[in-house]
Amino acid sequence: MLYHADTAIIVGGSQVDIALLRHWSDQLAADIFAADSGVEHCLAAGIGCRAVFGDMDSVSAGIRSQLSDDTGWHAIAEQDTTDLEKLLMHLDAPVILGFGFMDGRFDHALQVMTVLARYCGSHHIVMVGAEDCMMICDGDLSIQTQPDSRVSIWPLAEMGGMSSTGLVWPLNGLTLSPDGQTATSNRTSGTVLTIRKTDAGSAPYAVIMSQDMTDRMLAASRQNAQTI
Repeated sequence: MLYHADTAIIVGGSQVDIALLRHWSDQLAADIFAADSGVEHCLAAGIGCRAVFGDMDSVSAGIRSQLSDDTGWHAIAEQDTTDLEKLLMHLDAPVILGFGFMDGRFDHALQVMTVLARYCGSHHIVMVGAEDCMMICDGDLSIQTQPDSRVSIWPLAEMGGMSSTGLVWPLNGLTLSPDGQTATSNRTSGTVLTIRKTDAGSAPYAVIMSQDMTDRMLAASRQNAQTI
């Protein structure tokens, strides 16, 4: 079963600001999909859920009975993929906003970044947490910002030939890698941040900003989606 949507909201089982989830659901009028126990956050927010994917090992008893009859329920028992990947494998939506994946267990958050790196060529996903919003890119990026906003660039593989504008500490000429130089705790110097990859290759990198930049990161995500 493959679900299609222009814009989707996905909800995982980690901590979620229910009011914020409800706000973005109202703002985007997007289709909602849950990964495993993320469906409980959807119910708490009072928002409809189009489908639920996962091994269902964390869903409370009786949850399914609270869902609409139209909600797709897809229990996938294999343990080679995470609940997030089970969902993304069955979701065709170029722009996605995610809740319930960034906060909580650190090992889960690391695995989320790994999954996003696998799918960043086809799914443009902005994850929202209590403090941060994050997107993973494998190409160039341009995002509207405001001066003196915090921003971190975290490479998921070695990246050479970087260039940037709009950063207090530019990336120009740097080679970034997870076990070498990174670009965390940077700041914006203007109203537009651009990152260019001048070397061949598509090594993914995470862009992390404060949660109040979600709307601008989502706009950049839409722009990137239009180029594929």
